[in-house]
Amino acid sequence: MSNVPAVAPDTREIASELRYLIGQLARRTRERDIVTLPTRLAETLSYLDREGPMTTSDLAERHSVRQQSMAATLGELDALGYLDRQPHPTDRRKILVAISQDGGERLNDDRRRRAAWLAEAIADKLTPREQVALANTLSLLDRLLEG
Repeated sequence: MSNVPAVAPDTREIASELRYLIGQLARRTRERDIVTLPTRLAETLSYLDREGPMTTSDLAERHSVRQQSMAATLGELDALGYLDRQPHPTDRRKILVAISQDGGERLNDDRRRRAAWLAEAIADKLTPREQVALANTLSLLDRLLEG
């Protein structure tokens, strides 16, 4: 007997439940480690880590916030020593903001702590068979993110 359902499930229900569960998982991961950076700071560092140096206005646009709000966030990160500033290569009036070595180390520490908590939860709460099933769904989630 097959485990494949006779009727395809409602994709809207799947999407709603998936969105909810991923959000809960992200919140739970952040709650477990009170020494991590506040979300807006961590997200900004993560973005700079992934995308490379950019101007304050470019960051604000990508995060859908006002430039003044992004400048305040960058000010906090700068005060912590997590940013480097460098001249724009083609426009001397602009400054590029980049993640510093200390910022990268802090970001990686936070990522490691969160991943360690999640790995422990997977090992403690899921059977080996369920762990395999979870691992097999990762490629499906990755496909959802494809352009």
